[in-house]
Parts: sequence; structure tokens; C-alpha cells
Amino acid sequence: MSLFDKPDWLSAAPVNLDEPGYFELWSEYVSDDMTAFEKALIGGFCADEPGWIFVAGYQGAIAHTFADEQFNGWTAFAVSEDRSPTNPSPGLTGRRQADAFELKGFKTWVATSRHVRTLIVSFRCADETLFARLAASTPRLSLNHRERPTMLPDLSQGIAEFDGVEVTGDALVSTRLVSEFASIESFYVLVSLLACVWRFQHEADISEQELVSLLQTARELQDNLSDVQAINAFKNDCRELLRQVRQRDLGQRPKWQRDGKLLAGYARPKPN
Repeated sequence: MSLFDKPDWLSAAPVNLDEPGYFELWSEYVSDDMTAFEKALIGGFCADEPGWIFVAGYQGAIAHTFADEQFNGWTAFAVSEDRSPTNPSPGLTGRRQADAFELKGFKTWVATSRHVRTLIVSFRCADETLFARLAASTPRLSLNHRERPTMLPDLSQGIAEFDGVEVTGDALVSTRLVSEFASIESFYVLVSLLACVWRFQHEADISEQELVSLLQTARELQDNLSDVQAINAFKNDCRELLRQVRQRDLGQRPKWQRDGKLLAGYARPKPN
């Protein structure tokens, strides 16, 4: 099967998925050794709502940003910390101990917290920011889940607490692309969006030819995401596609009505 053929299994894939259902479908058809583009594409085919489009694109973005790492299942890139003006939870810091670091503090947004297998976290150590990879099941690391998240409420979202978690020096990851994560994430979320719209092509009333053409463009761009002019042209095409989807049956579904505007943010062009 070509990368740009609709998978045979898609016609029987379930819909109205909750997070466990989407995780199960993802686990069946998305393998850990796939490329970042393939994860976003096939994960997008599995998706049936904006929340799962986000997850698929997010996983593709993490795989692209940390291409030297091997992942098992879903990963969260946890950098957010408490910015409340009164009594904020302390951010994550590391104390160097020989060839290891002792991590203490909090990360306040962990995506897919109920199903995440791996975390990549930022932490301050002395006067530098480092990034480390660790299993979500690591001792002295706990995940607490938000009860009623306001953004993408079908997606579990948690707070990670590190109570003296030890990570060794070989857990540190490359920071080469970290500063570009937002742009990388936008690109892969749009790849997942195109795959999902292709899955529901009739409800979206978008031609297969247009969707395949946009995905082919995306595949050519994946190794040149710094080409702002080309990326903006791709985003503008995706914005127009989203505008059309909002007027069709797919865009009228309740979860698309609720969360579809978030996808439009990923299609916003970058300033030149």
C-alpha cells in the first residue's frame, strides 16, 4: 500500500472514540518504529474528532523533535510550570549528583496523562535548562489528572510531581530542535487533520485529489520546516480547507463545533 492510499482497515474503524478507544486503535495501527510523518498520518486516519487529531500531530511532532530517541507508545513533552501569582507550585529543578540528577518540583500540563508512557521534561540545574527523558512509571514520579480541563476536554491532562526522582546523564536528550517545537507541532497537527478529513471525505465534501495533493506537499516539506514561505502557503491551503469543513456535515458535529477553532490556530501563517 502506498503512503497515500486510504488504508483498507479504515472503513471498519470505530467512531465516537473516548481516549481509551483512540489509544487502542492507535496502538493497533501505529507502530513505534514509524517515522514522525507516518505517525501523524496514520494517527490522523485513526482520529474522528479534533482532540485525537491533536494527539496524532503531537506524537508526530515529538518524534520529529527528538528523532534520536526511541519511544514506546505515547510521549508527553512537559515544559509548562505554575505561573499563578499566589502560592505557585515550584517548577522542576535538578540537583547534580555525580553522573545523575535529582529532580524535584512540578510540571503542570501533561497531555494524555492517563495513557502516556514516556515524559520528556525540562528542568533547571544551576544556570542552565536541561531536558531529560523518563518513563511515566518512574519511582517518585506521580501523575494527577485534571477533572474538567477546559481545552480539549476529551483528552486527559495531568500534573506531574517529581519528589526526588533520579535520572542519569544518559537520560538527557538533544535540545537542537526544542526551540522550534511549536512550529513543528503546527505542521504535524495539520498532517493529521488532512488524514482525518480524508477519512471522512464525504461528510467533509473535500475531493480526494485535493487532500492527497496537500499531503504530498507536506511530505516534501517535512525536512525543510524552516522554509517560512512554503510552510505559510501550506498553512493557507489548510486554513481554506478548514473553512470549507466548518460549513459541511463534518464541521457541524458537536465536537468539531466545540474544538474545531483550535485546529485553525495551527493553520495560522508565521510572520515573515
